[in-house]
Amino acid sequence: MPYYRGGDLGWMLKTKGKLKTNQIQYYGAEICLALAELRRLKVVYRDMKPQNFLFNDEGHICITDFGICGQLTESNGFKLTERFGTTSYMSPEQYKGKPYDYCCDYFAFGLTLFAMATGKGLHHGPKRDVDIETDNWYCSKLGGITSMTLKSLIQALLTVNREHRLGVTDIQEIFNHKFFEHINWEEYGEVKQLQQPPYVPNVNQLNCGMEQLAMDAMVDDDPTDSKPPKPEEQRVFDEFQFNTEPKKEWTENWENVKQRPDKKAHILSLWDKAVDTNAFDQPKSELPFIFENIHIEIKRSMSVQIPNSKNNQNEQNDDQTALSLLAEQ
Repeated sequence: MPYYRGGDLGWMLKTKGKLKTNQIQYYGAEICLALAELRRLKVVYRDMKPQNFLFNDEGHICITDFGICGQLTESNGFKLTERFGTTSYMSPEQYKGKPYDYCCDYFAFGLTLFAMATGKGLHHGPKRDVDIETDNWYCSKLGGITSMTLKSLIQALLTVNREHRLGVTDIQEIFNHKFFEHINWEEYGEVKQLQQPPYVPNVNQLNCGMEQLAMDAMVDDDPTDSKPPKPEEQRVFDEFQFNTEPKKEWTENWENVKQRPDKKAHILSLWDKAVDTNAFDQPKSELPFIFENIHIEIKRSMSVQIPNSKNNQNEQNDDQTALSLLAEQ
């Protein structure tokens, strides 16, 4: 998938707090378009939450992480029953493991709008008492939202009974809600909005927390169980052209890292070593400078990867060549 380096919506809410109504309208409209496309494909996303919305360089929202999607087919009666998702963003029927469809995503959309409007999620932790969650209960949680049209939209999406939820008949019900009455859907659909996105990320800095950065750069366990890859797995891996070898430091225990007085510098060092100098398909001579040090537009190589056929000396030569070309620029 494409590399989005503008951070995620969850990180934005954590660092900037709640969003303004016009910002929520902008991002909400882009999310609606994503939901419409998923519905056209008969795909239930099942894991909508702020952390799964990344920003591209221009500041547009991109829906990501399709690992637990389900597809509605005639064979499954156009319903799903698996209890997949993130607990705090599940619809009641999804949480209980009852049959569900697209409408679980619309409920999660309501929870996402709530998070944007308040700066925090409505539910917390791995457990919920869904038996107390009624329409009136959700309505009582919306008192801090000042925009009446936004409150109306969230309330219509957080309807416990799936049959009465906004969008159940047609997603156009959401598009036509008064909160979006000034949206030019044709411009949004073509990504030709005359209005600039509310937030343009600074791509010359890391748009995530240090802890998240470290966790991405290191893992404690080998998910492959040290088994050799299947031919198809090896082929796909080779296509990515990783050119770094596993670093011992990457497997250091995260608990030990947290105790280090130089934690920040150490984590940045680990990140440097996780950079793949191939930078997608760009020739090395065209690698851009985008960070203060010699960081490049990156594709991260994780701690567990399959060593390629080149020996260590060849890899060191490649690294030196890349750095030399960068220095010449």
